[in-house]
Amino acid sequence: MSGPRDKESELLAVADLHKTFRLRGGREASAVDGVTMSVAAGATLGIVGESGCGKSTLARMIVGLVQPDRGRISFDGKPLPAERSGEARRDIQMVFQDPYSALNPKASVGDSVGLALRVHGHDRAETRRRVRALLDQVGLHANHASYYPHQLSGGQRQRVNIARALALDPRLVVCDEAVSALDKSVQAQILALLRELRTEKNLSFVFISHDLNVVEYMSDQVAVMYLGRIVETGTPAQLYRRPLHPYTKALLASVPQLGTKVREPPVVDGDVPSPLDPPSGCRFRTRCPHATEICAATTPRLEEHDQGQRVACHLYPPQGEAHVRRS
Repeated sequence: MSGPRDKESELLAVADLHKTFRLRGGREASAVDGVTMSVAAGATLGIVGESGCGKSTLARMIVGLVQPDRGRISFDGKPLPAERSGEARRDIQMVFQDPYSALNPKASVGDSVGLALRVHGHDRAETRRRVRALLDQVGLHANHASYYPHQLSGGQRQRVNIARALALDPRLVVCDEAVSALDKSVQAQILALLRELRTEKNLSFVFISHDLNVVEYMSDQVAVMYLGRIVETGTPAQLYRRPLHPYTKALLASVPQLGTKVREPPVVDGDVPSPLDPPSGCRFRTRCPHATEICAATTPRLEEHDQGQRVACHLYPPQGEAHVRRS
């Protein structure tokens, strides 16, 4: 989230985005419900939340793989069309979770990385030159161009996916659980690579993960999602040191800690409700120990609480209103 940041610095802006999937039998599953967020040029927005909260659906709408039911996605101040082509397709690229299934097993590394270049009119010689340069940028050797996915390690495959995402010189890269399938040591290498690329190329990232430590390391701003809605946003220092929303507190309490410092135990019980029948009002209320009648009757808005930190919770009235905190 850009918060109070100057509008001119916004590269990506998402406004009131909704997506509902229609299932067999006429049932509907609410995946994303009224998400508003933004990413500044050269910055990284981390998005966290439990499985099924809508993170991946949001990512796919940003890159144009899934069409929203309503809402608006703007890039560099211009609305993005439903059907992406040309510059709109080049500017936003994605790195997927599974580094193996994201690659064509019958295509060489060179062919996979060079495909987008050939589609956009580069000749064979220029494509080969660009592929070699891209492989070098992501820490691979030019010889890897002749390899096939089954000949590479998981970390090497993800480097290939990153090279492919960078082929058209995008300005925004969406990483959807891009390191979750990798060993911890390999994760650290890929994360360091992404940070280096962000600096070298002035890239912006939307970095989606269920790993709060990874998101803290990567992000300038963090958005916490629950059952299709953003419930809290702020800088990593704000959210990790002074979380406001009960759900954010529960997520942080579940992270294993080293040393003698002990966090408060999780404050919620039960599972995430089904998106087929989400609770009225605040969707977290069925698991929240602070829930009252207003939580069932009224959906809390994402409002600024303190120095750009925003929270969607009736425990925290907007700035300027009486602040009565229930215990």
